[in-house]
Amino acid sequence: MSEKDPARRAATQLPPARQSPGAARLFVGEMLKRWRFETVVESAELLTSELVTNAVLHAGTEVQVIVEARDQTVHVEVIDLTKRQPVARESPFDDLQTGRGLTLLDGLASSWGVNPLDRGKSVWFELQAAVPPEPSSAL
Repeated sequence: MSEKDPARRAATQLPPARQSPGAARLFVGEMLKRWRFETVVESAELLTSELVTNAVLHAGTEVQVIVEARDQTVHVEVIDLTKRQPVARESPFDDLQTGRGLTLLDGLASSWGVNPLDRGKSVWFELQAAVPPEPSSAL
C-alpha cells in the first residue's frame, strides 16, 4: 500500500434487529461518500442491506459490517455467527419480500463469495468504482 493509495476501512456491529439493515445501509453509504466513492453508493447500500437482512432473518445473530475502499474497488463484508451457508432460491421474485439477495449480488457485484470463519461466516461483495479525484490543494 503506497501513500497515494491508503486503504479506507471502517466497521460497525449491529444487533439481530429489524432496524439493522437500514443502519448498515446508512453506515456504508456515509463511509463511501466520505471517501468520495459516490459512483457505487446506491449499489453498495442495496447489497449491504440485502446481506444484513439475510443475516438477521436466517442467522438471528449479531452482525458485523466492514467496508473497505482501495483504488477502484469497494469491498463490503457482512459477518454473522452461523455457519449456515446462503442458498439461492430457484425463483427469487415469487416473493418480492425475500429471496433476492443472491440474485442481486450476481447482477450488481463484480465479485462476491462466502468465507467460513471459526465462529460463523463472512458474505462479501466487491464493486468497481471510478477513481475518486485527488483533493485540490491549490485555490
